Amino acid sequence: MSLNSGIYTHQEPDFDQLMDYSPSFEESLMSCCNDGEYSSIWTVIALSTIIGLPIQTLYPAMNGPLDRAPEVLTKLFSPDTNKEPLTILWSRMGPGQRPMWTANHFVPVFKHDTTEDRVENTEQFMPNLLALSFCIKTLLTERTKVFWNILLQN
Repeated sequence: MSLNSGIYTHQEPDFDQLMDYSPSFEESLMSCCNDGEYSSIWTVIALSTIIGLPIQTLYPAMNGPLDRAPEVLTKLFSPDTNKEPLTILWSRMGPGQRPMWTANHFVPVFKHDTTEDRVENTEQFMPNLLALSFCIKTLLTERTKVFWNILLQN
Protein backbone atom coordinates (compact mmCIF):
# COMPACT_ATOMS: atom_id res chain seq x y z
CA MET A 1 0.00 0.00 0.00
CA SER A 2 2.72 2.42 0.93
CA LEU A 3 4.49 2.11 -2.41
CA ASN A 4 1.41 2.99 -4.47
CA SER A 5 -0.31 5.62 -2.33
CA GLY A 6 -0.49 8.12 -5.19
CA ILE A 7 -2.18 5.56 -7.44
CA TYR A 8 -4.78 4.60 -4.85
CA THR A 9 -5.69 8.09 -3.72
CA HIS A 10 -5.85 9.59 -7.21
CA GLN A 11 -7.49 6.76 -9.20
CA GLU A 12 -10.82 7.07 -7.43
CA PRO A 13 -13.20 9.68 -8.88
CA ASP A 14 -15.35 9.35 -5.73
CA PHE A 15 -12.39 10.00 -3.40
CA ASP A 16 -14.23 12.66 -1.33
CA GLN A 17 -17.27 10.41 -0.83
CA LEU A 18 -15.06 7.46 0.12
CA MET A 19 -13.40 9.57 2.80
CA ASP A 20 -16.82 10.05 4.43
CA TYR A 21 -17.01 6.28 5.06
CA SER A 22 -13.41 5.19 5.50
CA PRO A 23 -10.43 6.13 7.63
CA SER A 24 -7.78 8.21 5.91
CA PHE A 25 -5.26 6.44 3.71
CA GLU A 26 -2.54 7.04 6.32
CA GLU A 27 -4.68 5.60 9.14
CA SER A 28 -5.45 2.53 7.03
CA LEU A 29 -1.81 2.10 6.09
CA MET A 30 -0.70 2.12 9.72
CA SER A 31 -3.61 -0.09 10.79
CA CYS A 32 -2.92 -2.84 8.26
CA CYS A 33 0.63 -3.17 9.65
CA ASN A 34 -0.79 -4.73 12.81
CA ASP A 35 -2.37 -8.14 13.31
CA GLY A 36 -6.00 -8.07 14.35
CA GLU A 37 -6.76 -4.72 12.72
CA TYR A 38 -9.70 -4.13 10.41
CA SER A 39 -10.05 -3.61 6.67
CA SER A 40 -10.97 -0.42 4.92
CA ILE A 41 -11.66 0.63 1.36
CA TRP A 42 -7.93 1.28 0.95
CA THR A 43 -7.03 -2.36 1.60
CA VAL A 44 -9.56 -3.40 -1.05
CA ILE A 45 -8.05 -0.99 -3.60
CA ALA A 46 -4.55 -2.29 -2.74
CA LEU A 47 -5.72 -5.90 -3.03
CA SER A 48 -7.15 -5.19 -6.49
CA THR A 49 -3.78 -3.87 -7.62
CA ILE A 50 -1.83 -6.74 -6.03
CA ILE A 51 -3.91 -9.56 -7.54
CA GLY A 52 -4.40 -7.71 -10.83
CA LEU A 53 -8.17 -8.22 -10.83
CA PRO A 54 -11.10 -5.86 -10.55
CA ILE A 55 -12.96 -6.25 -7.25
CA GLN A 56 -16.69 -5.62 -6.99
CA THR A 57 -17.63 -4.68 -3.42
CA LEU A 58 -21.12 -5.13 -2.00
CA TYR A 59 -22.01 -3.06 1.07
CA PRO A 60 -25.27 -4.19 2.71
CA ALA A 61 -27.92 -1.61 3.61
CA MET A 62 -28.00 -2.41 7.34
CA ASN A 63 -28.96 1.07 8.56
CA GLY A 64 -32.11 1.62 6.54
CA PRO A 65 -32.89 3.33 3.24
CA LEU A 66 -31.39 6.73 4.16
CA ASP A 67 -27.89 5.32 4.73
CA ARG A 68 -25.64 6.42 1.84
CA ALA A 69 -22.77 4.04 2.69
CA PRO A 70 -24.10 1.21 0.46
CA GLU A 71 -24.41 3.64 -2.45
CA VAL A 72 -20.82 4.86 -2.03
CA LEU A 73 -19.12 1.59 -1.02
CA THR A 74 -20.86 -0.79 -3.43
CA LYS A 75 -18.63 -0.28 -6.43
CA LEU A 76 -16.10 -1.78 -8.78
CA PHE A 77 -12.44 -1.11 -8.05
CA SER A 78 -10.29 -1.84 -11.09
CA PRO A 79 -6.59 -1.93 -11.76
CA ASP A 80 -5.73 -1.39 -15.42
CA THR A 81 -7.06 -4.74 -16.65
CA ASN A 82 -10.10 -6.31 -18.26
CA LYS A 83 -10.31 -9.52 -16.23
CA GLU A 84 -13.47 -10.84 -14.57
CA PRO A 85 -13.93 -9.08 -11.19
CA LEU A 86 -13.60 -10.75 -7.82
CA THR A 87 -16.76 -9.93 -5.82
CA ILE A 88 -16.56 -9.28 -2.09
CA LEU A 89 -19.23 -8.51 0.50
CA TRP A 90 -18.50 -6.06 3.29
CA SER A 91 -19.15 -7.65 6.70
CA ARG A 92 -18.57 -6.93 10.37
CA MET A 93 -16.46 -8.70 12.98
CA GLY A 94 -16.90 -7.82 16.62
CA PRO A 95 -19.26 -5.39 18.31
CA GLY A 96 -19.88 -1.99 16.82
CA GLN A 97 -18.66 1.17 18.52
CA ARG A 98 -20.95 3.49 16.60
CA PRO A 99 -24.73 3.78 16.72
CA MET A 100 -24.89 2.75 13.05
CA TRP A 101 -23.67 -0.55 11.60
CA THR A 102 -20.26 -0.22 9.91
CA ALA A 103 -18.22 -2.87 8.13
CA ASN A 104 -14.66 -3.77 9.06
CA HIS A 105 -14.03 -6.98 7.10
CA PHE A 106 -14.89 -8.43 3.72
CA VAL A 107 -15.63 -11.94 2.46
CA PRO A 108 -15.52 -13.36 -1.09
CA VAL A 109 -18.79 -13.91 -2.95
CA PHE A 110 -18.93 -16.77 -5.44
CA LYS A 111 -21.44 -17.28 -8.24
CA HIS A 112 -23.87 -20.06 -7.41
CA ASP A 113 -23.50 -23.15 -9.59
CA THR A 114 -25.38 -26.34 -8.79
CA THR A 115 -23.10 -28.78 -10.60
CA GLU A 116 -21.09 -31.11 -8.38
CA ASP A 117 -17.89 -30.36 -10.28
CA ARG A 118 -18.25 -26.66 -9.54
CA VAL A 119 -18.87 -27.35 -5.84
CA GLU A 120 -15.76 -29.54 -5.67
CA ASN A 121 -13.70 -26.88 -7.45
CA THR A 122 -14.97 -24.17 -5.10
CA GLU A 123 -14.13 -26.29 -2.06
CA GLN A 124 -10.64 -26.85 -3.43
CA PHE A 125 -10.28 -23.13 -4.15
CA MET A 126 -11.20 -21.93 -0.63
CA PRO A 127 -7.95 -23.00 1.08
CA ASN A 128 -6.05 -21.24 -1.72
CA LEU A 129 -8.10 -18.07 -1.20
CA LEU A 130 -7.43 -18.18 2.54
CA ALA A 131 -3.72 -18.75 1.90
CA LEU A 132 -3.70 -15.86 -0.59
CA SER A 133 -5.41 -13.64 1.97
CA PHE A 134 -2.80 -14.54 4.59
CA CYS A 135 0.06 -14.00 2.10
CA ILE A 136 -1.29 -10.62 1.03
CA LYS A 137 -1.68 -9.52 4.67
CA THR A 138 1.86 -10.71 5.43
CA LEU A 139 3.26 -9.07 2.29
CA LEU A 140 1.52 -5.78 2.99
CA THR A 141 2.66 -5.87 6.60
CA GLU A 142 6.30 -6.64 5.76
CA ARG A 143 6.49 -4.14 2.89
CA THR A 144 4.92 -1.45 5.03
CA LYS A 145 7.32 -2.12 7.91
CA VAL A 146 10.28 -1.85 5.51
CA PHE A 147 8.85 1.36 4.04
CA TRP A 148 8.37 2.97 7.46
CA ASN A 149 11.84 1.85 8.61
CA ILE A 150 13.36 3.51 5.54
CA LEU A 151 11.35 6.68 6.13
CA LEU A 152 12.28 6.85 9.80
CA GLN A 153 15.98 6.38 9.06
CA ASN A 154 16.03 9.31 6.60
